[in-house]
Amino acid sequence: MALKLRPQDTPLDDPSSRWFFVPEDGKPFRATAGAIATYTREEIAWCLATLQDAARTAGGLEYGQAFDADDGRAPLWIIEDDGERAITALLPSEY
Repeated sequence: MALKLRPQDTPLDDPSSRWFFVPEDGKPFRATAGAIATYTREEIAWCLATLQDAARTAGGLEYGQAFDADDGRAPLWIIEDDGERAITALLPSEY
């Protein structure tokens, strides 16, 4: 099994590419029931770490990122949301 980060639509130098996906006090990382049922904790943690590395390298990413699985499972989305003050792993059907 392999997960692959999709390229984002927004250019990396766009002002909206400003998110770093780093949980902190007041901004937890959480996963929905669907994400947990579809992906292992290790896979979800790997995706979050991959986003953090990509964001550091690029100087920030768009708030919503998607990973595709090569085994046909639904994509895993990770969204950093200012309104919710959280970083959330979820399936597209849970958005």
